Amino acid sequence: MDNCETEKKLVLVEQEPKKDKLKDLQVDYNILNIKCDEILAKILSQSKEVGLKIKLLLVCLLALIISCASGPLRLRCASNFHKHLGGVTVALVFQNDSGVIRPYCTGVWISEDEILTAGHCAAGISRHIKNLEENDPVDPVGVNINYIVEDEVDQAGKVTGLHMGHIKFWTEDHDLALIKVDGITTPRHQIAHLVTSLPVPGDKVFCVGHPSGMFWTYVEGTVSAYRDIPDAHGKLIQINASVYFGNSGGGVFDENGDLLGIASFLIQQPNMAMYISVENINDFLKNQSK
Repeated sequence: MDNCETEKKLVLVEQEPKKDKLKDLQVDYNILNIKCDEILAKILSQSKEVGLKIKLLLVCLLALIISCASGPLRLRCASNFHKHLGGVTVALVFQNDSGVIRPYCTGVWISEDEILTAGHCAAGISRHIKNLEENDPVDPVGVNINYIVEDEVDQAGKVTGLHMGHIKFWTEDHDLALIKVDGITTPRHQIAHLVTSLPVPGDKVFCVGHPSGMFWTYVEGTVSAYRDIPDAHGKLIQINASVYFGNSGGGVFDENGDLLGIASFLIQQPNMAMYISVENINDFLKNQSK
């Protein structure tokens, strides 16, 4: 074999491993491509899952925002529901001999300038103003009533505002009275709407009032029964809740914040109170507008 052929064989021998290495590189490159595709697919899959989770979270947040901002009468967010009940409630107040302003009854805003309360609250303050005895007959229509809203009293019970209204209409039979507020403007407040569907016995309700002088006290209770007692203001709602003197004239509300009744009197049993029913309230409001 001559030198020329020997050199050719050597070149071929040297080139063959290079071809093998190139094949190996192509295989490695293909494997790498496959792995990259798998990794990319996994990333996209995870991205879709994360995207789905984010979408679900946004939907939940949107539902929560809608439920908390769809109006005070349909609130189930605790803070807004609490604000609504406080916003529809007033304290009927008087100034004692020491100059301290104290609540004696409760009332509920039913319009921009009208407050609903118990008839015996209107009669009681009228007797006090006119220096009458407890059982003396009295007509409270026209008598001035002082009231405050929740923003005008601090946690220590210090009152920072005072407003006036007068008794526009009342009835002893249903133990209800309507206060018309005086002045061009009224303090900021919310309005209670009368319930259209009565809860059944056992359903949860909420009461707001000022028992024993404790401004804006909130309690939960239940509907115990519906009563029709002709000698005791007619149709009544029996409520099982921790209410007391000072709740008179205050409202009991359903879980939507709608007004069910107005506190009238206590039963000599633990946590038992009678509220004037919404049926009597509707009749009372129709009669006063005649």
